[in-house]
Amino acid sequence: MSRPIDYSLKKGDVCEVDNWTLGTVIVVDVNWALKTVAVKLGHDGATVVCPVESLFKVDPLVYPVKDGTAIANGSYKEEPKTCLTDGSAPSPGWDEIKDNGQQVDYLVLCPEERAKGYVRPLRRSYLHVGTKLRGTLEMLEKPYHSEDTGKIYVAVDRFQVGETRAGTYLTQQDVDRIKLKGSYGGCDVKTDMSLSLCETYARDPKFYGSTFCCGCGKHLPVGEFMWVEDGQVVGS
Repeated sequence: MSRPIDYSLKKGDVCEVDNWTLGTVIVVDVNWALKTVAVKLGHDGATVVCPVESLFKVDPLVYPVKDGTAIANGSYKEEPKTCLTDGSAPSPGWDEIKDNGQQVDYLVLCPEERAKGYVRPLRRSYLHVGTKLRGTLEMLEKPYHSEDTGKIYVAVDRFQVGETRAGTYLTQQDVDRIKLKGSYGGCDVKTDMSLSLCETYARDPKFYGSTFCCGCGKHLPVGEFMWVEDGQVVGS
């Protein structure tokens, strides 16, 4: 049974989704005509589409967004030690975005944390291959222009998350790429990383939720990238 629609939902709200195990999400766009909401899975996660009636707002102070998971205050274990790529402590402005799309610096696991051993091979480069369809490709009856992204969407990658019907909006370019390569959003450009970043991935594959693409000039979900060395999905 669907809950009453919350017409106060707006961009930036922190919500939970009925029958969803992925924790809290962040509202990035509301389409009242279709009664759907585009939400982001944590600060660096993918954007998916859910029915409006499946969302309910939560207090972000009680359920802070952490890597896409709602965590009650005091219920998570101590984080491993982190620092910037040169080993120094984070300083103001380290995560600001430069003209080329990269951050001023990046957070990594400290050397003593990385010295505890790798759980994955040490790999130095990845390709932006994009996202494979998670469900079925559904064409919209008419194009949808999002004021939030400025893009025109013509289809939805429709899939189920538990009992919730969700999806990702797709542009015509996305649809064309799916027909050609079986995935959408990729640019096929290779990106090389500094050693401290690579060692952090090797020690903790899920340390980052997003990573930088030299071709697109921006940070994107790690699941859109494939390691050059062995073809494995980044973050897995």
